Amino acid sequence: MTKKLVSLFLALVMALSLTAAFAESTAVTVTDMAGREISLDAPATKVVALTASDCEILAALGAEDTLVGRGEYCDYPAEVFDVASVKSGSETNIEEIVALEPDVLITSAMDQDQDVIAKIEEAGIKVVECYAQDIEGVYTSIALIGKVIGRDSEAESLIAQMKEGFEQIAANKVEGEKTVYFEVSPLQWGLWTAGKNTFMDEIATMMGLTNCFSDVEGWGEISQEQIGRAHV
Repeated sequence: MTKKLVSLFLALVMALSLTAAFAESTAVTVTDMAGREISLDAPATKVVALTASDCEILAALGAEDTLVGRGEYCDYPAEVFDVASVKSGSETNIEEIVALEPDVLITSAMDQDQDVIAKIEEAGIKVVECYAQDIEGVYTSIALIGKVIGRDSEAESLIAQMKEGFEQIAANKVEGEKTVYFEVSPLQWGLWTAGKNTFMDEIATMMGLTNCFSDVEGWGEISQEQIGRAHV
């Protein structure tokens, strides 16, 4: 083999090595909050988010431009109204989502039927499930979404800001015995409240307040009679 051919061969090997290294460096693998492993060739640039909290996380990470679709109840920040709305929850419309051609669908592990998820994945769309019930879960969701869209540093910064904010809240908690009632949904949709092991209950404790329904586990449905008996 001549020196010229050897040089060309080495250049080709180096080019292939660099290509492989680049592909490896841009690949993303995450474990979502349902324990499912999802792999992407590169950070997602087109996202459909079905829950309001996930839309807000994307906005807080400065990634509104990645949002190509949102659940119909996603209404903050105002800019999301410029994004296509799709059905979510029990009425999730697979065709609407597929038509938007997202890289990733971010949805709630609590709301979504696994058969629907399987069909969306069969269409070539990766599905990431989030489910933040407490503050630690919110941090996990932020870090997860940040990694999916390639904004790890922004996610770390946002989590740090939140922790600092909570420290300030705890340092200025109210004095005396005061109670609070969290109405998660109004009577017309069935009265639901936030009980123990939810981020709302945690924040109430930070503020020095007692949650009237701290005996309820998680998010629970209650009656008007229970509210009347509560020491609000």
